[in-house]
Amino acid sequence: MPTWKRKDAAGTVHFQFLCSACNAQKAPFLEQDQWIQVRDGEPASCNDCVLGCALTTRTLWGAADEVRAAVCDECPTLDACTLKGRYFC
Repeated sequence: MPTWKRKDAAGTVHFQFLCSACNAQKAPFLEQDQWIQVRDGEPASCNDCVLGCALTTRTLWGAADEVRAAVCDECPTLDACTLKGRYFC
């Protein structure tokens, strides 16, 4: 998984886990901001993609299977979703 790491001024280590598409967009900016890429390959889930997920933004991961399935059925990026099918059939 494209994994990026950066330590802030307080010594706290931060990570970014990105899919290839998000990594291609963000890599130049991460490098400019002193992030170091520590691993290649695909992640289990991309930080940026998860933030765009309606289940996450609407806090519906604990909802009934039917509710989650309906939300995912409306998603325009379902085919590319790394979370698809992981929590419901």
